[in-house]
Amino acid sequence: MLGQLPAARRDAEQIAGDGVPRQAGFWANAATLCVRELRTHGELPDGPLRAARLPYLRATWETVRGRVHELAGQL
Repeated sequence: MLGQLPAARRDAEQIAGDGVPRQAGFWANAATLCVRELRTHGELPDGPLRAARLPYLRATWETVRGRVHELAGQL
């Protein structure tokens, strides 16, 4: 999800384009990736990797979910 590379994440958003359908596609893909990562990391045994990534992934999910809902209202 490019969490360690915020500039790359912004670049990816810009490449997607400005139109609502393009942005909706970008954020729907981001939602799919985020859910997969949440599931994968949620299944890891307790440890430093899980502890470090799950809070970030949960926060990212809230951002992604908000954008998807916002864009869905514009379609």
